[in-house]
Amino acid sequence: MDEEIRSRSVGSMVGAAIALVAFGAPWHEGRASPCERSWSAKITSPDRKWTADLHEDVCDAGLGAAAQELVDLVPRADPARRTTVLIPTGQWTNPAQVEARWLGPKTLEVSVPNRTRFEVRRAHHNGIEIRIRYRDDNPVDRAKWLDWVKRHAEWVAGNASGTEPKPPTAPR
Repeated sequence: MDEEIRSRSVGSMVGAAIALVAFGAPWHEGRASPCERSWSAKITSPDRKWTADLHEDVCDAGLGAAAQELVDLVPRADPARRTTVLIPTGQWTNPAQVEARWLGPKTLEVSVPNRTRFEVRRAHHNGIEIRIRYRDDNPVDRAKWLDWVKRHAEWVAGNASGTEPKPPTAPR
């Protein structure tokens, strides 16, 4: 059985709730938000059974657009059965900063910037191990940044008093 770790930021949930209350749910008229693929890279496994599809989808979010990077695993025998295994997000804007390479037929390594969190993260899928590698790996900086993300989300939600928390300075 696939073990799935899901972590949703409080800020994104609060933001979504505010948007839904303020602007209405986009599906209220039976229509889904239109999305367009703005960037894509495909990497085939060494045994040619799987394709890792890294892509950015830009979706209509009502008053503007929202971009989201995704990593899907696609069985080459049945491309309709694609599964999203990672949704990385963080303090970076270039989707090409998310890279992948196959270390073997059953191991996919995905490289992300140090200041990255995951909305969806699967460690395994159908016998494929999905490893994360942080570029310029700095666990101390990442922990400080993740703590700031949490404190900032609490402040945005009105659950923290005082001034808006400042993000940690990026290491040089």
